Amino acid sequence: MGHEKREKIMRQEIKTMIDLLIYTNEESKSIYRQQLSSSTNSTQHSELKEIIETGERQLRKIKKSLFQTFEAFIWEINAFEYLPIMEKNHWIDALSTSTLQEEMEDIYEKAFEAEKHARLDQFDDWSILR
Repeated sequence: MGHEKREKIMRQEIKTMIDLLIYTNEESKSIYRQQLSSSTNSTQHSELKEIIETGERQLRKIKKSLFQTFEAFIWEINAFEYLPIMEKNHWIDALSTSTLQEEMEDIYEKAFEAEKHARLDQFDDWSILR
């Protein structure tokens, strides 16, 4: 098989790889496509392929970590004893729209504070009835 044919096949493989990326956003895919169109030899193609694979692996790890954080906070919020179900739903909905771990942590802290206030309110109501 000729050198040009191998280059063409490798270029097509990378193009397909870019099209099938799951975690990479469209802006990054566009940049990868530009780099592919400007690469001229198999070394550049191999380097680009490695960059794409590494980036996708890192994004997958980040998404997995975010989902694990999201899941843990949902479990904890559901376990709150004093917060009404509608307010729990509010905090879980807020978690589901966040895209950064720091955002999730802030939302969870606010939910935790709401749980503390709900607990104190319950005790205040109980002591009044006494």
